[in-house]
Amino acid sequence: MQHLDMLDAVAACGARTLVDVGPLPERNVAWYLELAPQVDVQIVLSTGFYLEARTPEPFRSFDEGQCVERFRRELAEGIGDSGVRASLIKAASNKAELTDWERTVLRA
Repeated sequence: MQHLDMLDAVAACGARTLVDVGPLPERNVAWYLELAPQVDVQIVLSTGFYLEARTPEPFRSFDEGQCVERFRRELAEGIGDSGVRASLIKAASNKAELTDWERTVLRA
C-alpha cells in the first residue's frame, strides 16, 4: 500500500492529524510538502532527538545549549531552510537508566 493510500485509509477512519515523532536530522521536509496537499490529514512535524544510537554525529556531541537552540529554531523559524516549523519536541530513551546524552536532551 502506498503512502497516499495509507493516509487516505487513516482519514476514512476519522483521523484528522498525523504526528511524525521521528525528528531525525535528515528529515525530508520537501516530501511532506509534496504529500500534505494530497491527503485529508494534517501532518505535524517534531523537533528533538530520537534514541542516541540513531542520532548521527555531530548531534550526539551537542551540549544542552545547542539542543535548546536547535529546538527553538525549528519551532520558531522552521526545519532547515524549509520554513516548515516543528510543532512539538520529542525525546526518547529505551533503557531504564538514561545516558549522559539523553539527560542533556531531556533537560534541554
